[in-house]
Amino acid sequence: MFFKDDFKLSPNLTLNLGLRWEFYGVPYDRNARTAALAGGSGSLFGISGRGFGDLYQPGRMAGGLTRVELVGPGSPNPARKIHGDDWNNFGPAAGLSWALPWFQRRTVLRMGYSISYERNSLRIVDVVSGDQPGLRERVIFNSANHLNLASAALPLKPLGKPLDLVPLTDRSQTVRAFDDNLRNPYIQNWSFGIQREIARNTILELRYAGSKGTRLVRGLDINEQIIFENGILEAFQLTQAGGHAPLLDRIFNGINVSGLGRVDGQRITGSDAVRYNSTTQSYLAFHNVASFANWLNTTTSYTGERGGLPRRAGFPENFVTANPQFASARLTGNAASSTWNSFQAEVSKRFSAGWTWQGNYTWSKALGEEEGAGEEMIDSYRDLRNWRLDKRLMDFHRTHILRNSGTVELPFGPRRKFVNSGHGLLSRLAERWQFGFVFNVFSGAPLYLTSGRSSWNTWCGRSMAVCSAGWSWPKVKRG
Repeated sequence: MFFKDDFKLSPNLTLNLGLRWEFYGVPYDRNARTAALAGGSGSLFGISGRGFGDLYQPGRMAGGLTRVELVGPGSPNPARKIHGDDWNNFGPAAGLSWALPWFQRRTVLRMGYSISYERNSLRIVDVVSGDQPGLRERVIFNSANHLNLASAALPLKPLGKPLDLVPLTDRSQTVRAFDDNLRNPYIQNWSFGIQREIARNTILELRYAGSKGTRLVRGLDINEQIIFENGILEAFQLTQAGGHAPLLDRIFNGINVSGLGRVDGQRITGSDAVRYNSTTQSYLAFHNVASFANWLNTTTSYTGERGGLPRRAGFPENFVTANPQFASARLTGNAASSTWNSFQAEVSKRFSAGWTWQGNYTWSKALGEEEGAGEEMIDSYRDLRNWRLDKRLMDFHRTHILRNSGTVELPFGPRRKFVNSGHGLLSRLAERWQFGFVFNVFSGAPLYLTSGRSSWNTWCGRSMAVCSAGWSWPKVKRG
């Protein structure tokens, strides 16, 4: 619902006032296949607890196993939704136009402010709700890069039952959840400008325009690899330097490494085993401490089961990640914001010879969080806590924009130089033809330096300063 009207307070002053209210219902699958987490979004934190305060605390068992269930109309939980309703989407709009009386030529002051809301993308709903473990399973039949269906028996049978509880030894799937209190993002727009006729048929306008996106929808992976609190970073650095880490002795104790021997902490150490393994060798060479931690958490090497290495050493299941049932646990909420500020100058000129020209120059800056492919992801909760310091130029940012356009009316038709004889059909067909032109110049897109090395967190591909933290380990600090 909306209301908007102009109020002419005087011959020189006009106000434009309005208010809009919007409501977007929570989507659901009419085939009763809407999935959410039992117990709400807090269940995403698994055995570690129910919220962000339970992260980065190996051994803290304040929660339970994460389970996916069907919700919404037609499901076993018809009253539940994937997130709560948002009833507070009120969007005011106010504008002012004032012809200033203190100048010889006409001068107009214009300003405005508005709030608008946007609906959350149904594509995000499809991913977060429709791609949950237990609802979707994909098996790839591939042999030597050639399609081989010899092992495929029809009809295909799922590996597990629908909505089965994912065990702690799985650690290969991705679970997702909407924040229970997800809200519709909103955009604030504002402008202030002065328009003045600087010469006959020539108008100059100077204005400032800006906008701010608030409660924008982003995702973050709470299963960031823990490397500080559990000693993995220290053990990794010591092993890189050629030393022997007691933590790795405990993890690999008694394991017979083919080609090296049995780890005993004396003759052969756990660090020796890490330096000998071809996979972990690359992690050491390229400072991939997060990938090394993930390998410890998910490899089946030496034990035959995921998580077997820290488990046999007596470490808790959440030794490396908060929710060890899954490889990734992604929370979608209102975690992002953006800003855009600009200065604009525009000149319009109407010439007596039947042509017009309009030129506009804009200087602007667009800041926000980095966008990823598919689901937009913030690398980790550590980054979320410092989001105000994590702004960067957006991909669509352009510092300078120069636009020019114009039209020229061709000299044909009545009262024109050519084909101007009376009211004949030819004269009417020839009149009011125009020729238009557009000439625009834009500055280039932002240039980013990125690295594929996950020295901090496996969700890498960001600025070089973050991804290359491993090049200067003594300077790495928490948060």
